[in-house]
Amino acid sequence: NQTLNETLQYTPGILAENSGQQQFMPTFQIRGFNAAGSSGGIYLNGLRSSAAQSDIEPYGLERVEVMRGPASVLYGQGQPSGVIGLVTKRPSERPMHEVQLQGGSFEQRGGAFDFGGPMTEDKTLLYRFTGLLREGGNGIDFSNDKRAFLSGAVTWRPTAETEITAFSLHQKNQAKWNYGLPAQGTVLPNPNGRIPVTRFIGEPDIDRTETELTVAGYNLQHRATDSLTFRQNLQYSHEVWDYRDVSPTSLRVDLRTLNRAATNQRYTTDTFAIDNHAELKATTGPLLHTVLFGVDYRWGQNANLGNRGVVGPIDVFSPVYGSPIVWSTDQYGSRQTQNFTGVYLQDQIKLDRWILTLGGRHDWADARTVRIGAATATQDDRAFTKRAGLGYEFDSGVVPYISYAESFTPLSGTTFDGAPLKPETGLQYEAGVKYQPRDMNLRITAAVYDLRRQNMTTADLAHPGFSIQIGEVASRGFEFEAV
Repeated sequence: NQTLNETLQYTPGILAENSGQQQFMPTFQIRGFNAAGSSGGIYLNGLRSSAAQSDIEPYGLERVEVMRGPASVLYGQGQPSGVIGLVTKRPSERPMHEVQLQGGSFEQRGGAFDFGGPMTEDKTLLYRFTGLLREGGNGIDFSNDKRAFLSGAVTWRPTAETEITAFSLHQKNQAKWNYGLPAQGTVLPNPNGRIPVTRFIGEPDIDRTETELTVAGYNLQHRATDSLTFRQNLQYSHEVWDYRDVSPTSLRVDLRTLNRAATNQRYTTDTFAIDNHAELKATTGPLLHTVLFGVDYRWGQNANLGNRGVVGPIDVFSPVYGSPIVWSTDQYGSRQTQNFTGVYLQDQIKLDRWILTLGGRHDWADARTVRIGAATATQDDRAFTKRAGLGYEFDSGVVPYISYAESFTPLSGTTFDGAPLKPETGLQYEAGVKYQPRDMNLRITAAVYDLRRQNMTTADLAHPGFSIQIGEVASRGFEFEAV
């Protein structure tokens, strides 16, 4: 797999590439709602990253974890649809040295390396060093993309009870945004014929999208006793998304001429996050407890600046590129600074074959938004979210369960009139069955869910580039998976 979208294509509950074939940006839905980009559903090494617009190279990942449903109690502010957890490659006790040369259709070519192993004989110091260069086409005219990725990690074990892994990565992407094609002429009839699926409807000499991501941090674990473990995760990330493109707006009545608009914009996002928690295993009478208590903090600053342009239409059946663009001298943009603090507690209680999970979290969030042509806006939000789940383990490996969970998501950005977006809230009811036979390498899960979101944002059609908030939106579904 070359993208996170491709990695998630066969995961139940996830619709990957819901915005077409993009080689540089994750675009997917979980249980009917967007979870990529600015939705904040992507976490890196346990913390929410600023990697909203960058598709982190799968070759640099050790695993991808999918958690469907609200996860705010443990993961903080986030979408109720779920969380995608990315884990970068960790240092290994086993020496490894791998070099790849890659080639494929549409002139795809590249190379990669992955080295790791112990740096000392007692294996108290381990390392991992991974890199990749790739470029090529994707089947759409003029849409070649390039990627450079480099990551490193070092693990230090000063004692048998303490381990710290420091990591960093840097990635650059260069591509073009593929907006797709009109329905009439692809999936619907068109008297003019059929539009080639390779057709590019932007301007080859104008369109460009560049993203650059840098992340550094560490994961620390200290086992104080056999039943008490402390962990601290810290991370800083910086991301730049710079793009200029020509996008479709509407197909004219002749069903062959496509109206277009031009946009030039630059986003920058910085995030610092830290999470501290303790895990305690204890017994009270017949009850076995696994208690998790933590405090986390996240600071974020994002800014965007752009302008729009007027560009001529294009004939999708016989395109002539090179249409001039008249750029507006008026710019739009904003800068927002946010602070998030959360305190959470969860207890997983086992009584014989019963498993009861109870959790709660309190969040404080504040934001300050400065927007071109508007007054400075401030925002102060707080919320309490909770979750509960109950399951029963049969000897056969069957575990039926029911659960309830809530979410809280402060939103960045403003409406057209300069008002900060209200926090989004969500809740979910779920019931299902998990089956894992003890003597087989097999896992089967089935679930039904009812997911609700309040204060959900949608595009402001009267003011392109801005959002408005609507009432409650529901998503209900059924999932089945056999692995």
